[in-house]
Amino acid sequence: MLAAQKSPQEPDLGAASAEEAQSIRNVCDVRRRINGPAAYYSCLRGKLAELSRAGGSPDLGGATDEEAQSIRNVCDVQRRINGPAAYYSCLRGKLAELSRAGGSPDLGGATDEEAQSIRNVCDVQRRINGPAAYYSCLRKKLAELNASAGSPGTRPKALKSRTRERSAASIKPQTLISPAPTTIAQIAPSPRRDASSPPVAATTEPNRDWEPTAGFFYSVAVVLAFGALALATVKTRQQRRRAEASVCPKCFARSSAPGDYCAACWEKVRQTNAAAAVRTAADDSASRERAHQDNEARRTRAEEENVAESARRAEAHRRTADERRRREERAKRARTIEELQALSGTEFEKLVSDLFRRDGYSVTIRGGSGDEGIDLLLHVGRALDVVQCKRWKSEIGSPVIREFYGSLIHAGARQGFVITTASFSASAKSFASGKPIILIDGHKLVSWAGGVRPKPEASRPNVGDGSDPYSILGVSPSASMEEICVAYRELIVRYHPDKVSHLGEEFQAIAAEKSRAIIHAYERLTGAGRHKGGSS
Repeated sequence: MLAAQKSPQEPDLGAASAEEAQSIRNVCDVRRRINGPAAYYSCLRGKLAELSRAGGSPDLGGATDEEAQSIRNVCDVQRRINGPAAYYSCLRGKLAELSRAGGSPDLGGATDEEAQSIRNVCDVQRRINGPAAYYSCLRKKLAELNASAGSPGTRPKALKSRTRERSAASIKPQTLISPAPTTIAQIAPSPRRDASSPPVAATTEPNRDWEPTAGFFYSVAVVLAFGALALATVKTRQQRRRAEASVCPKCFARSSAPGDYCAACWEKVRQTNAAAAVRTAADDSASRERAHQDNEARRTRAEEENVAESARRAEAHRRTADERRRREERAKRARTIEELQALSGTEFEKLVSDLFRRDGYSVTIRGGSGDEGIDLLLHVGRALDVVQCKRWKSEIGSPVIREFYGSLIHAGARQGFVITTASFSASAKSFASGKPIILIDGHKLVSWAGGVRPKPEASRPNVGDGSDPYSILGVSPSASMEEICVAYRELIVRYHPDKVSHLGEEFQAIAAEKSRAIIHAYERLTGAGRHKGGSS
């Protein structure tokens, strides 16, 4: 396929307005039709340069609307022939002439008929040369009128009356052709008439005996010669235009048809197309080769990733098996309290975490320094529980439980577990009573490791009329209604049945009883009107 014909880059007319750009294209279109696209683009650049030097359209605000419209009409010819720059130059010239003309002259000294006649005569100047020439013509004709008949104010009345009589006589019917004279009396000269006699219509008689003369034939020959010369000129111009059009637009040599390439340029076009086809084929081949290499690289990476994933799965399976074996070994070593006390601190924490994982918890071990009294974090959904492990031989007192309760509140946990290999004192059990703390001693831990879930050791609050609703909700007697509502919402959410549905029946029963106690205390404080801070 042949390459597309190239032409000089068309100049950008974005700096001109849409109307100016269209005017420039219309003016230069004649060059395109006669001399081709190169001359067309050169004309566009020239007109655009002239427009940039013209400085834009002048302001016609100093002229009246009628004068401005007349100037635009006169200069519109320049716009159509030479473009917007010549149009703006014409506007400035006519505006300068108008400023020098000094405005329209006063025709009040002439009669209405004379003034109208002067305007009609000078209207041609207005249409061709603008309002300045029109005003100059008016002054000239008014001066001629004054010079021929004196001042309009002192013109004789007889002259005015004769003017009106001539105007009336000019509209009377007249005989244009009279019968041919037959006698000498009829062709005798008419007597002289004075100025007061009415005019007589002139009579004409066609010459019926006319014959062609040499002058007539000479005139005809001259007319025919001029016509032949004009036809020859037109034909010569047409031949020149066809010759100029039959030029190669690339090298400007002669071509076989208008707008077509010459033979040398066609050969260059064929060579260019062949080279482009070769480059395209090479690019396609290189693209296919790159795509094949990319596919092979992706396949190799996928195989390597599959091998690595298989190795990771095998390693995870091995670790899981080792962890399960270690858990079984730790469970076997937890058959008695003595065996539990023989474990190290880390082994004891791992044993407790294995028991919670077996019950469905997600466990995070935090043992070591800086654990803030919390060894394990238990997650069930969005709920958080905390665990403290005590591998002690002596009894656990209330100070340990008090410290753990502060850690529980600081962590914002739902409840806490204190697990030990020993036992708990009566004061520790009393402090944990009524609080979200579950105590598991050594005997319960051995039973739990053997598969029996321990029952929580926590006292149930008394919900009768004698219990204090402020202590149940955990607020002071001087608390406001807003504080009571906030405490009620936090507690009822903590002991909601959905929060403990994963635990055993014993924990669910305790949570249900606590929920009833919380609701009863809230109703007493908000329904009986005992609180001073407001009403529900």
